[in-house]
Amino acid sequence: MSRQILTSTLLVLPIAFVTLEACSTFESSDTSADAGVGGDGSIGKEDAPTTGDASTACPPLQPFCDGGVELSCPGLEGRCLFFCPSALSHDNAQANCAAWGGCLLGVQDAPRLNCVRMASQTVPSSGVVVDLVQDAAAKAQREGWGPSCPGAPQPTSIMWGPNEPDDGNDAGAENHVQQCAFFTPAGILADNACGTKFVYVCDRPR
Repeated sequence: MSRQILTSTLLVLPIAFVTLEACSTFESSDTSADAGVGGDGSIGKEDAPTTGDASTACPPLQPFCDGGVELSCPGLEGRCLFFCPSALSHDNAQANCAAWGGCLLGVQDAPRLNCVRMASQTVPSSGVVVDLVQDAAAKAQREGWGPSCPGAPQPTSIMWGPNEPDDGNDAGAENHVQQCAFFTPAGILADNACGTKFVYVCDRPR
């Protein structure tokens, strides 16, 4: 069955079932954290979604996600990216991506950051959870953030939204209530409780 790739609109088609072994391979792309990102956090025209190289087919996301849609994002043509419209907590979404052989899409470089921001602004939802969590020992709101995926590189910089992360309070105190990150529908990177359910994007090598 043919698979639709998300460009500027979202198409959902059923995908055949497949069983995969977990894959720990993590391949980095452009590590320039600010490439293609405007000062206001916007995505330039060169970063708009396009149709990627489909010469090597990506394995379908089912049975780990119903209605998964393949994404194509600039700078990530060698990756398999699937948007899953079923909202899950961070840990459950990460587990589904791992069962598929990948990880939650992170924000460790500009192509990934732009891709997940595009998904958050394209898909009607409450937000898109990303592979960015805070260490339980952190003493400050912007301290101790990094990927939970094994082997994923640490972001060189994290482009939080205004007054984010706030840990659910305006006092500036770290109280360990919100230790997972997501993109809001407005494309803003913010923190939230890890048990909050969001849609997500899985990422793995082709």
